This record gives sequence, structure tokens and C-alpha cells, in this order.
Amino acid sequence: MDKLYAFNKNLDQSRFNLSLGVFKWACALIGRLEPEFEASKDLWFKYILAWVESLASNGSFVWRETYLKEWQHSAYDLTWFSKKFKGPMDAALRSLAATKPPVPGDPAEFLEKLKRDAYSEEEFARVGPAMAMHYLIAHEAKAKADKEEREEEERIAAKAAQDASEARLKELRNTDCDLEEMNLEFSDEDEMDVDDGSVPPPEGVDLTRVPWDEPWMRALLNIDTGIVGPNPGERPKSGRTPWIGDQEGHDLLTMKPEVKDEEMEEDGEDQSASLLTDIFAVLSLSR
Repeated sequence: MDKLYAFNKNLDQSRFNLSLGVFKWACALIGRLEPEFEASKDLWFKYILAWVESLASNGSFVWRETYLKEWQHSAYDLTWFSKKFKGPMDAALRSLAATKPPVPGDPAEFLEKLKRDAYSEEEFARVGPAMAMHYLIAHEAKAKADKEEREEEERIAAKAAQDASEARLKELRNTDCDLEEMNLEFSDEDEMDVDDGSVPPPEGVDLTRVPWDEPWMRALLNIDTGIVGPNPGERPKSGRTPWIGDQEGHDLLTMKPEVKDEEMEEDGEDQSASLLTDIFAVLSLSR
């Protein structure tokens, strides 16, 4: 499945669209949602609800089906963020994950209540944005911790392998046995032709049993190198309008809530910063 359309917080494009959608959800709650996002709200808001439903895992597919029907007929689409924007946006989410904000509740409890269908519409509107955002940034913190743990395990394994290799080399240097006594010489049967780059088949594999003459096998072996595949760096044009511009999404996610610079205030930047501060208040976030 295209990573842009998966209800999967592990994928960059999903996390960016979800995070920005939650920001706009907060704008709607404080009555400061811009008209262009009112027009596309049926798409991005139903996408958030579909994602939340996928987390609750109570067997319901109502909101996912609703979102897919909306997307099928909508003039809008989710936004694809290019490599140019991904780095700074990732860093912004990581910076949020590094804080310990005053969360009014626990995202895990939030999901449990969703599974039991224990929220009224009013309660969900009140706590939903904060819980959704904190679930997203909790994933960021966990992913960072998991990465650090993997790197430490790899460092320890590499150090152990190096120590074992050095110990073995020292042992060989301290003994009088030669390569023949250590059984390290290749026999004639074990030698392989290094010049042609061939590699012997794994032990126990009988290549004479492979159906080399079958059409499907010949198709696998006879690769047409003249076929040019799609450029992985380009995406096909959908013909729809992204619900938020990639530059605008980048600027919103990476902006600081408070701006003190007088020059920026004269240009009206303080209004954007003030809005972001209000959004962060709804989401119980701080930077």
C-alpha cells in the first residue's frame, strides 16, 4: 500500500499529515480555523478519526470506511512531503517528544475508553486533539529509545566479536601449529574459482533439481535490462489539491510558538506565533 494512505503512525507521511491535522483540529476548537481548511476538513478530520479508530482495534471500521468514501470523491488529497521538508519536520516532532508536557490524561487510557465507546462527542472533542498528538509524539520518543538500544546492542556485539578475533589471533601467535594442523587449508574439492566470481551452492542444495527449462524460470533469469522503471523520487500527479501545502505544513510544524523579534512582529509573524501558542495550549504542548 502507498505509504501516504496507510493508517500507520510509523510512516513519515502519515505522521506529518496526522500531526498537522491535529493542529488544525485544535484551531477549529478555538474558532480560528482558516476558510481553506474548513473546505478540506471533511478529508483531513475524517483521516484523523479513521486513524484513531485503527488504534482502538475494537472491530469497528465505520470511520475508516467513511474516510475512504470521502477520499474517493474529494477534490482534496493528503499531502506528500518531499525530502526537502522531511528532515526539519522530523526534528520538530522529536523536539516535542523530548519534552514532558502537562498532559491531562494518559493516551493509553484514552484508547481503552475509545475501545469501550465510553466517550461522548463533547468529551472526545475536548481531549481528542491532545491525546492524539501525545500518542504520536510518544511514538517518537519510543522510536528514539529503541534506536539507541539497538545501537548499543550492536556496539556491544561488535566489541565482543573484535575481542574474540583478537584473542584467537593471539592464541595462534602463541602456538607452534601451522595452517595445516589447524585445518585452515582448502582441499582441492573446496577450492573455488575466484576469477569468475562464482560461489559454490550452499551445502545440501542440489541445483540439478532446479527446473531451468521451465518458462517461468527462464522469465526470471532473462531480465530485460532495457526496461526503465519509474523514478522512485517522483510521485504520480493525483490531480487533486493537497489539503495543506508542503511549505505551509513545514512552516507550521517547525515554527516556534513565541516570537520576540520586533522585526518579525512588524511583519505580522507574531500573529502566527500567537496562534501556535493557542494551539499548543489546546494540545498541552510546550517547546
